[in-house]
Amino acid sequence: RQRGGAVAEPGRAGGQPVGNMSAGGTGGQHESVPYDGEVPPPETDEEGGVLPDYGDVRYDETERGGHEEPGLPSGFNDKDAGVSNEFLAPVERELMYYLMRYGEYDLIFDEDLLYGKKQEEKLTVFQYVSAQMEEDGLEFRNGIYRRMFLLYASESASADRSGGDVSKVQERIQRVFINNADQELSQAALDLIIQKYNITIDKFNKALTPEDNILGRLIPEAVLRYKAKIVDWEYNKTAAELGRMQKEKADFESQMRLMQSLQMYMKMKNRLAGELAKY
Repeated sequence: RQRGGAVAEPGRAGGQPVGNMSAGGTGGQHESVPYDGEVPPPETDEEGGVLPDYGDVRYDETERGGHEEPGLPSGFNDKDAGVSNEFLAPVERELMYYLMRYGEYDLIFDEDLLYGKKQEEKLTVFQYVSAQMEEDGLEFRNGIYRRMFLLYASESASADRSGGDVSKVQERIQRVFINNADQELSQAALDLIIQKYNITIDKFNKALTPEDNILGRLIPEAVLRYKAKIVDWEYNKTAAELGRMQKEKADFESQMRLMQSLQMYMKMKNRLAGELAKY
């Protein structure tokens, strides 16, 4: 398996693991984490609402040395663009940006990220992203990006690559999106295709390398950010549920299960933060 790590499927009750998720990323079944003290409920605002806990995974541009994330289509608000989960929207949008612009390009991983190993198989950007999501049972939670992803998968599977020019293949897929009868989808795709995606000076100024030449670093990093954000989401949701149970004095066994899940998610947050730090 290439880099990326496994995560829990959003929406599973009680933070149940799926696929080969484990806090250590070893691919085995999740083992119970011994209880080592009460996990406090999440912070709340003045009205009692749960405040997000981002743990050790941060998304501030100056800290992660990344690049600005694509904005929503111009003139759209979140509801218009089929965005129902604002927490996950930025990372879903980022992945769709890369698919719309480079989905059919070969993904050549940086040698320093392979730790001396040879790349075992040749993958396109779309094949890598799709495999990472499928492996962990993940799908986009926002309607606009989910529709775009499914359409892209269909077009990629039937694309004519006989000419050998990958840029032409990518352009044909882009035209399918731009000319789509679904105006919401068409506009969202157009904005991603023409958008300038800025690379931070600190990270790439010396190389002055075009974006398509560093996909082997950018794509795994984007996938890691996506998975880290999902773990954050699951952690916050589980913490809120635990806070509710403690307030209502629910049975201890149910609280224990959520405490164990929180400990598991925290380990995953730390591991993914460590992976992202390598970029």
